[in-house]
Amino acid sequence: MSGRKLAAALVAILLLAIVLPVVVATQVNARRVAQAQDDVRRIAQETRLQGPAVLAGEGAAPKSALAMGWLDAKAGSARVPPDPWGNQYLIVVSANPPAVTVLSAGPNGIVETGFSEVGTPTGDDICYQSRR
Repeated sequence: MSGRKLAAALVAILLLAIVLPVVVATQVNARRVAQAQDDVRRIAQETRLQGPAVLAGEGAAPKSALAMGWLDAKAGSARVPPDPWGNQYLIVVSANPPAVTVLSAGPNGIVETGFSEVGTPTGDDICYQSRR
């Protein structure tokens, strides 16, 4: 193999070694975001139908002062698995207006959405509100 062909092959391998992990990581994160979006909708719908029995989440508690006011109780008849990043889903069942709100702190694990701002999630938070 000539020096040019060898250099070209090494450059191609180096580019693949740099680009491929970034592409894979981006795809994995996109799948996790999609999973969290599906989960918050499903959890909200199940909670809306079952009432406040589904108020439990597994996983690590997200970090943030904004998490105050979000209900992350460990009691309940049904268990909610952690979000794709291993954190609890935060669930609120409100009477006025009647709604169920489910929030994932997203990839960074930090609640960035204020308790009263669930209609417009902030940062990378993933939120869904199901009106009763």
